Amino acid sequence: MLKGTKSTVTYFNTFVILILLLFATPSSAKDSLQNVSLQLQWLDQFQFAGYYVAREKGFYRDVGLDVTIKPYHKELSPVNEVITGNATYGTGRSTLLLERSFGAPVVLLAAIFQSSPLILLGLKRTDLNTTDDFKGKRLMALPETTSSVAMQAMIASQGVAFSDMTLLPHSLALEDLINGNTDLMACYISNEPYRLQQQGYDYTVFDPKTYGFDFYGDLLFTSETEAYEHPERTTKFLEASLKGWIYAFSHIEETAALIFTRYNTQNKTLKALQYEGQILKQLAYKNGVALGDLDYHKLQNMFDMYKIMQLHQKDIAIDDILFSKHKLKFNNREKAYMNQTKIINVCMDLDFPPYTLKDISGYNGISIDFFNLLSEKSGLIFNFIPVKNRAEAAIYLQQKRCTLVPHISTHKTTHPLLEPTHSYLHDNLAMVTSIKRPYINDLSDIQHKKIAIISGVKHVASQLHKRYPNLQLIEVLSPEVAFKKVRDGEFYGFLGPYRSLSYAIQKSYIGELKIAIKLDAPPVDVSIGVARHNPILLNILNKTLHAITPEERHDIYQRWITTNTIETTDYTFLIQLMSVMALIVAIFLYRQSLLKKKNLELEQLQNELETLNHLLEKKVTKAVSELRKKDQLMMQQSRLAQLGEMISMIAHQWRQPLAAISSTVVGIKLKNALNKFDLSKEKERQAYQQYLNDNFEQIENYILTLSNTIDDFRNFYKSEKISTYASINGTLEKTFKIIESALATENIILVKRFHSKHKLLMYENELLQVFLNLIKNAQDNFHERRIEKAVLTITTFDVHEGIGVEICDNGGGIDESIHNQIYDPYFSTKNKKNGTGLGLYMSKMIVEEHHHGKLTHYNKNGGVCFSIMIPLN
Repeated sequence: MLKGTKSTVTYFNTFVILILLLFATPSSAKDSLQNVSLQLQWLDQFQFAGYYVAREKGFYRDVGLDVTIKPYHKELSPVNEVITGNATYGTGRSTLLLERSFGAPVVLLAAIFQSSPLILLGLKRTDLNTTDDFKGKRLMALPETTSSVAMQAMIASQGVAFSDMTLLPHSLALEDLINGNTDLMACYISNEPYRLQQQGYDYTVFDPKTYGFDFYGDLLFTSETEAYEHPERTTKFLEASLKGWIYAFSHIEETAALIFTRYNTQNKTLKALQYEGQILKQLAYKNGVALGDLDYHKLQNMFDMYKIMQLHQKDIAIDDILFSKHKLKFNNREKAYMNQTKIINVCMDLDFPPYTLKDISGYNGISIDFFNLLSEKSGLIFNFIPVKNRAEAAIYLQQKRCTLVPHISTHKTTHPLLEPTHSYLHDNLAMVTSIKRPYINDLSDIQHKKIAIISGVKHVASQLHKRYPNLQLIEVLSPEVAFKKVRDGEFYGFLGPYRSLSYAIQKSYIGELKIAIKLDAPPVDVSIGVARHNPILLNILNKTLHAITPEERHDIYQRWITTNTIETTDYTFLIQLMSVMALIVAIFLYRQSLLKKKNLELEQLQNELETLNHLLEKKVTKAVSELRKKDQLMMQQSRLAQLGEMISMIAHQWRQPLAAISSTVVGIKLKNALNKFDLSKEKERQAYQQYLNDNFEQIENYILTLSNTIDDFRNFYKSEKISTYASINGTLEKTFKIIESALATENIILVKRFHSKHKLLMYENELLQVFLNLIKNAQDNFHERRIEKAVLTITTFDVHEGIGVEICDNGGGIDESIHNQIYDPYFSTKNKKNGTGLGLYMSKMIVEEHHHGKLTHYNKNGGVCFSIMIPLN
């Protein structure tokens, strides 16, 4: 138990501070909105639907942004508008790579269309059938269109140049094509072809994709200054924009109606906007790629095309132009500050577990771990100065003996001495009860129960009473008193900060208390407080905090809060089971009494029973044989059910090497078409031979990748049942080779914790199937429930004479009502199209019958864990 005066004071401070933070009054949303702007590259239409939706649906405001969408003007360049600061973000084309090559500090955020909708369009006529007919023709296009890598490559690959044509400034009017004022017009395949069709005109489309040049369209970008001076704001804008696009493509008719009524500067028809939405949706999700995805290799291929055509000025590093929300870049002022100020003093309240505490090993806790991580990433050294309370910290701040305090409310802006960083700690209000009490869905379900709350936070009690008028809140002097009264049944529960409650239970009340409910609201966001005379340090800390990855945050929290804080211990089933067992015993005793009385009759029937037993034995043998055949059939059915998924995985893993092969071949064709080598000269012939050899070697490497992928999948489907001694870690790695790419596509964080050292006699292909089943189930569940920050944790460990594997997710867990059904054959929570109901049934059979192990599951930390235990012998 938590004993002694120091312990009581420590937890009292912790609970009072955190509860005050939980109910700290945030500044109004309107006052806290940051003004940013987006410069469009073209006239209003469905091409920019995601941004309209994000603004109209409040997605931008939800993340604290007030976004102005700036309309297109002929005289304006989106790139110039962004890098000069007239606009915060912009939309552009593949020419952004070229702009970067010429020195423009642009950074790419997302590719809205995986395949560009940009085409050249002409009316149907006999002298305009192929690109060979372009010579001498008039083309109406914007400069960035003729500079587009796809257009340049398409023209050059056919032996034509834009200099062979008469280039006209774009009038933005389709009528110029209809009236013969131009022969060709640059446009989008989602717009002008539909309008021509509606007006009864036949037309010819010249699409770079038809010639093998399938590149990105409509790139969302910003400046280096915005990306790395305001990474959190950039991330919020990007995520809210993609959310708007997802909604727009999921509700095309609704979105078209919005554009028709509020953004229809071109006076398009509603049907035209709906058609545009359908076409652009296909281009946005082409090849099953995640919306907005930017692939390093595809961008490199695009820039290589510019280099082949000698349109670039200097080489660029693709990593530098790709935005990463965890990339850390400091400006010159910040670097100078860090060189001059190596040590930063932190006023540290060390009686604030589990966030800050001191033991024999030194300073420890969640906050200390975050400061250590900040030091590792930035190079700053933090010196912790112990303070007794916040009043003493305020004095130290005024005397400039401290520069930072570790815990202030992110939303509280009235502190005279401190400025909050971006939030780095998050907590919620929760209630602890006796482990014997049931779990709670909502506090309003508790009628007139005594609930403890720490004294000194009267306004908190007032707010809770407003939300839950039936709660009987009673103030107590310390958490220790509350814990004991809850344990002894005097109080029903105790309200406090979730992580502090979890830590206290983990340290002192395991098996006695539990977290019965975790409230979604009100949440608390905790920041580091920076002395107001240090704005440069504030920027450094904000950038470094933003560079901390979700995996690093997860590891810190897991290090300190490791118990199953909401661990189901429902005695209802146990009582029912014991009742059934008592009934069975009573029946058995009664049966024994009858058997004694009927002993003589049984002796007379013995011969008949022996005959019947003989017949029964034959029937059992036959039934067992049939069951074995059925199990084999179900095993095969289960493996076949995975075949479709495997094919999609193969296609996913093949996509990149195939694209690279295609790009390499196109590059060779372009070199030949542009006569880049003078084969009449020996030196040029040698250079050409070396160029071909280098490219063929690349193609061979890509083909080897394809072959290895096939081998991995073929090994999975080998029918032989051979037992081998192998590491369970190695078997899991083979599983990851098959499915890891699919997980990465859906932004599922995979955490591997391999601690097992033993080898195991196993049927490896069968265990592969088990692991694939469990991981694929988690992936499907993440997708179905739309879990935004999906984390899948795989842990291996050695136990006494055995090996354990745990596969845990944060996908919401398994409903209590189906816990006992999930291993039944043909039981599935998926629809008939996506589930056979055999995966878990076969997994359990493989683990328990084929490997003499145990497969179980339990809900944990907002998800479910599947535990596999297999003996070494």
